Amino acid sequence: MDHPPPHFHVVMSDGRDNLVEIDTLAMLGPIRAREIAQVLAWAIEHRPDLIAEWRKYHP
Repeated sequence: MDHPPPHFHVVMSDGRDNLVEIDTLAMLGPIRAREIAQVLAWAIEHRPDLIAEWRKYHP
């Protein structure tokens, strides 16, 4: 269980952690979008799956 809004975390090998909102891909944290461009592209493509997973654990 985690807090809203629906989101996922991206953690870099150096320990930096970003929260990424699933709906908007708005990011909160020290990682720049260009550093995780592939992750964001993947998230766009898999947004329905990410939302389904979030709802499974946050009814």
